[in-house]
Amino acid sequence: MADQARASAPARRRRGGGEPELIDWQEPAQNARILDWRQRAEAFGLNPIGDDGGTDGPVVLPPESTFAMFVGALVFWLMGLRHKAPGTRKHVIWVEGAEPMCAGLISGSALMGIGNAILNVLME
Repeated sequence: MADQARASAPARRRRGGGEPELIDWQEPAQNARILDWRQRAEAFGLNPIGDDGGTDGPVVLPPESTFAMFVGALVFWLMGLRHKAPGTRKHVIWVEGAEPMCAGLISGSALMGIGNAILNVLME
């Protein structure tokens, strides 16, 4: 039975015959560019590195922001445990409405930061 399965299975192609391999195992330094996410992110405008190639230091979120995110996630998780019944008003608000609420808070915070920067410039 195993012989029949082997006979009916298509033969696997072996590398060779002049085809280049996907990864050059002789020169691993050249392969590092494949793993460098910064080059790929730059094509989409997602790179935190400035146009001159430098940064002001590592991109790190301040502790108060990470703590606020943790508390917000904890509140929504606890409210999800408390209001499990789908279709109820509180379930819709706290469980199904978590993403819109968080998006509103984030965008509101960003707008306040922009407003603060404008006021700082005008007050100088």
